[in-house]
Amino acid sequence: MRAGLRLLEEYEESRQVQALMRAEKLEWLKAVIQKGVDSPKVDGAEAMKGLKGRIAKRNADLAAHETA
Repeated sequence: MRAGLRLLEEYEESRQVQALMRAEKLEWLKAVIQKGVDSPKVDGAEAMKGLKGRIAKRNADLAAHETA
């Protein structure tokens, strides 16, 4: 009987821990989402232009390194 009660207590404790972990994870996710919502907006065309420029520079650097 004691072993059964002990198992039941352990089960309930583990459920409480899991519920707490889910609640903490949910709060973290809410904070991350809010951070994204509050972050400055990005102009997609400008971002792509910058990325293409960085890629072109990297490719040029690689080509220069290969011919050296």
